[in-house]
Amino acid sequence: MDLAEDLVQDSFVKLWENRDRLDRTTMKAYLYKIAQNNTINYRKRQQLFFKFQRKGTVDRDFDTPEKLAEIAEYEQKLQTVIAMLPDGGREVFLMNRLEDLTYQEIADRLNLSVKAIEKRMSKVLKIVRDQLGADI
Repeated sequence: MDLAEDLVQDSFVKLWENRDRLDRTTMKAYLYKIAQNNTINYRKRQQLFFKFQRKGTVDRDFDTPEKLAEIAEYEQKLQTVIAMLPDGGREVFLMNRLEDLTYQEIADRLNLSVKAIEKRMSKVLKIVRDQLGADI
């Protein structure tokens, strides 16, 4: 019940933040879509968390000094790669990966088309994969 209330509250906050850009006739549909996206994003984060947690139960040496050093090194490399991304691409990447915004939400915030956001994200992901050799 608490989770549902939190998701609904987050939906109303997003609606409130975008109130100036909305047509009053479509506000109800927009609110439903926000709630749906919030729920989907929450479920994706939970799946990722459980996947990580299951891996942690199999990989008992997760907190060894070597593993901690490896994680710290990877995080440093990731920060370096993020810093070298082009400004527009970095902004889109961080909005999507850290703030869990959809391409549509990012496009609305930046006053760009969804296609422009997709293109920027595609370029950024290619750079990240090339530099880290990872599936981010």
